Amino acid sequence: MENQSQPEVANQLDNFFNLSFDTDARQQLRQIALWSKIVSLSAFAGYIVSLVVAIFGHKNYSLEAEGFSFGGYIRSGNSLVSVLITAVFGGIINYFLYRFAVAVDEGIQSSDALKVNMGFDSLRIYFKILGIVLVVAFCIAILAILIAFIMGLSAASRG
Repeated sequence: MENQSQPEVANQLDNFFNLSFDTDARQQLRQIALWSKIVSLSAFAGYIVSLVVAIFGHKNYSLEAEGFSFGGYIRSGNSLVSVLITAVFGGIINYFLYRFAVAVDEGIQSSDALKVNMGFDSLRIYFKILGIVLVVAFCIAILAILIAFIMGLSAASRG
């Protein structure tokens, strides 16, 4: 048989746009990766602080005003369930931002285009998830406004 060369199946990430980066572009990508890492780690720290406050944020308080004493129990502003849901969803979203930062930084340091492309793929997923969440939140807000408007109209017509 004849030696036929089989076409190699190129990895989709390896041949993303065939981009090449000069020194300035590499430096700017490193800065982008650094700030993405700072933002994602700050978000993770914020979620951890929110969880700690939701779990252990109970304090006794006592107010005295003009001879009257008001005492009570302060609970953190958010319930544990809502903070837990926010931390889980936020953690998932920011995980992709962190993956972007790490992969791009490693790819720039080792001049590995595959790692840089994997980082940009993680950034694409990050923005896709964030966009979906924001569209859903926007739709819920519009529905809430419409329901409040309809309820206001019905209350005005009764009164």
